[in-house]
This record gives sequence, C-alpha cells and structure tokens, in this order.
Amino acid sequence: MSRNCTDAMEMIFWAKVVSKGVIIAEEQNKGFWLVHTAKYFPNLAGAVGDLFTNEKTTKEAAAFLCMSYTDVNLRAVAKIIDYEQPIVFFAQRSATPATQAFYDSSEIQTLVNGLHKYQPTASASGDGVTTLTPAVTVKIFASAPVAYSSDIYSNYVVKILRKSFQVYTPGTTTTVLRRSCVGTLKVENVLGPITIKDTVIQKGEDSARWSVPKSDSDFICLSNTGRTANDAKYGATVACVLSKEAAALFFVYKLPGGKSSHYLKPGDADWEALADIDAAQQPIHSTMNTYFNSGNKDNANIILYSNYPPHFKFELPMSPGKGVIMAEDANKGFWLVHTAKYFPNLAGAIGDLFSNEKTKKDAAAFLCMTYSDVNLRAIAKIIDYEQPIVFFAQRSAAQATQAFYDSSEIQTLVNGLHKYQPTASTSGDGITTFTPPGPVKIFASAPVAYSSDIYSNYVVKILQKSFQVYTPGTTATVLKKSCVGTLKVENVLGPITVKDTEIPIGQDSARWSVPKSDSDFICLSNTGRTANDAKYGATVACVLSKEAATLFRNMIKKENLDACPFFVYKLPGGKSSHYLKPGEADWAALADIDAQQQPIHSTMDKYFASGNKDHANIVAYSNYPPHFKFELPMSPGKGVIMAETANKGFWLVHTAKYFPNLAGTTATLFSNEKTTKDAAAFLCMSYSDVNLRAIGMQFFFIERSASQPVQSFYDSPEIQKLVNGLQKYQPIAATSGDGVRTLTQPGTVKIFASAPVAYSSDIYSNYVVKILKKSLQVYTPGTTTTVLRKLCVGSLKVENVLGPITVKDTKIPIKQDSARWSVPKSDPDFVCLSNTGRTV
Repeated sequence: MSRNCTDAMEMIFWAKVVSKGVIIAEEQNKGFWLVHTAKYFPNLAGAVGDLFTNEKTTKEAAAFLCMSYTDVNLRAVAKIIDYEQPIVFFAQRSATPATQAFYDSSEIQTLVNGLHKYQPTASASGDGVTTLTPAVTVKIFASAPVAYSSDIYSNYVVKILRKSFQVYTPGTTTTVLRRSCVGTLKVENVLGPITIKDTVIQKGEDSARWSVPKSDSDFICLSNTGRTANDAKYGATVACVLSKEAAALFFVYKLPGGKSSHYLKPGDADWEALADIDAAQQPIHSTMNTYFNSGNKDNANIILYSNYPPHFKFELPMSPGKGVIMAEDANKGFWLVHTAKYFPNLAGAIGDLFSNEKTKKDAAAFLCMTYSDVNLRAIAKIIDYEQPIVFFAQRSAAQATQAFYDSSEIQTLVNGLHKYQPTASTSGDGITTFTPPGPVKIFASAPVAYSSDIYSNYVVKILQKSFQVYTPGTTATVLKKSCVGTLKVENVLGPITVKDTEIPIGQDSARWSVPKSDSDFICLSNTGRTANDAKYGATVACVLSKEAATLFRNMIKKENLDACPFFVYKLPGGKSSHYLKPGEADWAALADIDAQQQPIHSTMDKYFASGNKDHANIVAYSNYPPHFKFELPMSPGKGVIMAETANKGFWLVHTAKYFPNLAGTTATLFSNEKTTKDAAAFLCMSYSDVNLRAIGMQFFFIERSASQPVQSFYDSPEIQKLVNGLQKYQPIAATSGDGVRTLTQPGTVKIFASAPVAYSSDIYSNYVVKILKKSLQVYTPGTTTTVLRKLCVGSLKVENVLGPITVKDTKIPIKQDSARWSVPKSDPDFVCLSNTGRTV
C-alpha cells in the first residue's frame, strides 16, 4: 500500500509491555491483523524503507504473523485482544464516509478508547476467527492483567484447546516459570537457543515467543508473552493458526492391476477420488513432469535406486529400497520414496511411466518430500546404510549445481564408497522438508549375516513407541509379533481397503507402519516383517502427518491385525471401568464398561448386532449363570468361546456373575445387580478355530452354528468333550506347554487347568510356579487367616496380595472384587487372570 492512500484507511497501532500489533482496514472494509514482537515498529512517519532502520528494531530477533480478515472478523479480533488492555499509540479514522462504520463500531471504539474495564479473566475466540484468504481458522486467546501471577498458557490455552503445549521462552530453568507436569494437560518450556534454518538465535537476542501443541502438528501460536514471572503479571494475547502450508509432501496409493490410484494432500482428511496415477492433474505426473517437460534435462542431478529397475528380468535378492532423488537447478529438489517395480524409466516419456505390466500389476505406495540440497545430502548419507542398488545417476551439466552431485554424501551413495558394519543409522530429530509439514524421521539398517528386524530392533526403540506394521501375509509367513516389554510390534496382515477398494494380500508391494499411541506419524518402506526382509538392508521414512496417519490407521481392522489382547477392570457398585490396551503404560480413563467405544461393547456387539446370530458357534460357561439364584459350589471358571463365520473367534475370560445374558442385548449385559455389584476383570484373546479347540465347567449356553460350512468346529472332538463332559480326568493338571498362539496377538498365552480333587490342591504352588519356573504374587482379597499361607521355601515362592488394591484412582475394598490375578515377581511381562485364588 502506498502512503498517500493511508487517509482512506482505518488504522490502529498498539504496544504494551508485551503486546504489539497492527490492524489496518482497507477501503472495502477488509484488511489485516499483523501480530509481531518487534520493538520500535512500525514508524509511519517514515517511508517503507525506514521500517527497519532503527537499531532497537534490528537488534533482536522478532517474529511476524499476518492474517487477512473481513471487517466483521477484524472487529471480533479487536474485541478479544481488548482483554489484554494493550497500549494504542496510533489510531486513524478513515476519511472516506463509506468505510467509517468500521472505526465507529463498538469493538474498535472500546479498543481505542479503553471504554471497557475487565475483571481479571480471559477471553477466547471459541471455534476461531476465519481469515479472508486463504480461509484458515485462527484461535485467539487474551487475558486481562491481574494483581497476582497468571500464566495464560497453563490457565487458559491448554485448557481450552485440550492439548499439552511446548512454549518457547528464551531463558533458563531459574528465569522461566516451572513447567506444569501434573495431570494430562502439560506445559513444557523450550528454553533456547533455537535454530532457524541454519542460523542459531541466542537466548538473549530473541523477542519472539511462540508455542506448539505436543500432540497436534497443525497449530502454531505466536505471542509477545512467554512464561516468566513478569509475563504473568500483565495481559497477554496468543494467536494460534491452523497452518497446513504449501504441499511439502503427498501420499499416493496405486491400486493393483492397473493405474487407478488415490492420493492424499497435506491437511486433507480423506483420499482424493479414484484417478489414473499418471493423469495430468495427479501429483506423480506433475512431480515427474518437472524432469520430462524440462528443456534442460541434463541440468538436473538425479539418483535412482531400486532392486527391480526398468529392463531387469527379475527382482534382485538384495536391498529392497526404491526411490528417486532429484535436485533441480537451484539445488533444491525432492525425495520420492516408492514401492513400485520397474519405475521410473527415464528413457521414455512421462506417459510411459506406468505402461509396463510389472509396474501396474501390484499395488504400490508413493511418498514425495521436498528438501533443500543440504537436507537431500543428509538423506543420501542415511539411506546409504541400506546399500541400495543405484541403477541410474546423472551429474548436472550446469556447473553451478554440480557441487551437489560432487558432495561426499552423494558420491558415497552412488559409488558405494562406504562399507558399513552391521548397524543402523537414524536421522535423530529428523530432517526438515523444504516447505512444511516439517521433520521426517528416517531409519536405515545395513544388511547383516543374521536376521535383523528394523522395526523391533531400531524404529520402536528410537521413537519409543509401539508400532503396527503392515506386511501382507499370514501368521505363518510373517515374523512373530513382539509383545514383550512396553514397546511392542504388532502385525497388520491384510487384506486392507484403500478408500473403497480392497487390496488382496498377494497384490500389494507397499509396506507401511503407524505408531499405536501417536496418531501423527505414518511410515513408508519397502521392508516388511518377513524372514527374508530381515536379511537385507532397509530404510523406513516416517512423516509427521496426522491426517495421513488417521487414514492408514483406519485400514487396520480387527480381522487383519495380529494384535495383543485387552484387559478390562470393572469397578464395584456399578458399570464404571478402566481398560488397558496393549502397549500402553496406564489404564484408559474411567468409562461405563458397556459404552459404545469400550472394548467389551465392541467385542460382544459382533454377536448382538449380527444379522445371523445362529451362524456363530458359542460356548458360554460359568458357575453363576444368568437367571440362577445362587452360585454353584463347583468350578469357578467363567468365560465365553465364540467362533465366527470363518471359524475364527475369541475367548473371553472373565470373573463377572450373571454374565453374559445372550437372550438380551448389548445394552442389557450389565443391567443386573449381580453383575454390577462386585468388581470384575475381563481378558479377551482372539484365536484361529484350531487354537480355540486346543483351549477347550459348567455350561449355561451352547449353540451349534446353523451354517453348514462352519459346523465342523462345534462337531470337533475337543468341543464335544468340553460341552458334553465325555472325558473323565484323574486328579492331575494340564498345561498348554509352549502356549496357544492367539490369532491377533499379544503373542503366546500359557493356560493352566487342574481337575477337582478330594484333597486340597493349590494350582499356583503345585503347577504354575513349577512350570513357569517363576515365583508368583497372587491376588486373593482377604486376610492372612482366610487365605492359604504364603509359600517361602525354596527358590520358587508364592506370595499373597491380600488387598485392598487401587485401579488407576479407585480403591477396591477386599470384599467387593471377584477378580483373581497373579504376576511373576521376576518378570514384568506376564499377567495371569483366573476365577481361582488361594483359599481352602
């Protein structure tokens, strides 16, 4: 804007001890809000060239955030920031009558003239104030100055956004307010120094104060207020922008048997509509066309690697990594990671990229990221650990850009100059893309003589997250899931569905993975979790993209996941419960056990919501079934075995009375007072039909499937003996040996069962500790007079846990718990559930 037009604009400038900003409304009563942290800015008495001439303005680092708004939303912004009571040092009313209504509005007049006196409270913009172009939501928080110390972040921002925050306040732990680590909403301090691109900004040289949520990559907040004692005394404004910038990456999933594909743009919540992958509007076309359509192809630095290059007759039994590194004229470029065979053939035209049958046959995934040349070289250094097969390399013919190709990192990658020990490399804090979304974590492992799984050996350990890895196959062809310890690796076996298309197990070349407990990462690789994969080098690229991770996670279903079981602990006197998902270190929040989102509901609802209930094979057993008036003085075992249509199903072990009443509905499972009175525990495991038979009391409900193809399960000798009591046992015990493998696992389940005897026989001291070779601590609510004496002789001991116990924050009294569980003393990875404790 030229200065001779300023008399036709509404202008407000303010500054305070902390707050600084500019509101300018143009002729059509639309304008902008510029939030900044610079001192002595802006001086409108000078020219535009003078804005940054003063030493006070140039001395320190400063941040600027500019947002365009309609006049209605600019007034809404003014109303919110007025809570801060900023010092308005310049205000101008437009000389044009048509636009004076904006300045004369109550919101602007209150801001300019200080007509409003606020209580020591705060204001927030609710769902946000939408900018004019582009339409982006901005959350604005403002707090009034108070006589006492009030931190806007811990008192307002985290509570309203419901997210933990990391706040940048240059300083030390003694000059900055203590971090807030109590509860689920935390505030952590970023103390500095920080690095912007390649420049380090020292602590005492930065006026900017910014913050980001820990669990959401899409918000960035700017303020003049940090987290010092001085900051907490004054009013404050924090502006949080939902910023999904220009595409730094895209995902493409090509479907099998042709060129049909879906792609995902940053910030989108769903895949784009089906289209040919090489169509002119598709991202793969536009990306590769920068080369094919160039008048100076020889000016590009190019490295192509794959174990199935164009013109090869077979796949090489070496590193499966596939990718393209292309650095353009200005030595910025892209890294395209993909899983397609025979791709790309640069000798053809762009229309030929997907013409070969080998490329079209299988499904394939593509992940493209833009980088500066410095970061492209850093990537080359990491993926070189995998020892990829470089089948094409081109040095730019332009002298100005040859330094990239001649760098040590590219030369090592292209010419195989580095011999690695059997180890791995990772990108540490990640390598930042050229334009957001930001850091990409890259893992690479060198080939070794022995079997080495990159996921369990490196990825989960470095990211400190449990992972679900997609490797199309079966439990017989894929490496066993890893369920020991807190960092677990589960298998997604397939088939999967991309948008509306199912991809069969044998028709997908893609290998991807997602963390179980973090929705923001999605990782792509050519390496899955087979014995063959573990022999070769591997690269895994993990991108921080919440939307993409959500879509990939939605492909994971109960039917295709080789997962770990869940535990549920129902509290006494009602339906309140906590459940524990595999890989998590704490119980989930309190909720009714039969609520729709809870695992017991979703498990049992597969029966109740089925249109063909009579097609399920069911065995339900308990010594206190529904409709019984008292507990039977016999085996206390309680459980449900249900085999679904495909003769796979689950075994639900529980300790609840009067459960489940299959004559009712899902909603009535926990309606009876006998079921809700005591605390109870539930452990659910899914199995193949073969292993369900291997698991195979009193039966209160049995049902043979009405579907002929699946009746063989019910008719098997194991189920018939279980249901009809055809077997007479000696007073001994049985154990499952090495365990029975669940279908969607935590892994192996050890099962112990003992027959009733005329004399006293404690299953724990007589069988469990001897077979597991571990000392046990057994939970039996009671006292030393009601529970069997602890066993302390020898190396294998049995100790009693008498109660009361506390589940999360709820104390369960001794007489209100039906659950009986036990844990080994020396092994934190086993937990055992039973209806049997240690009483006479």
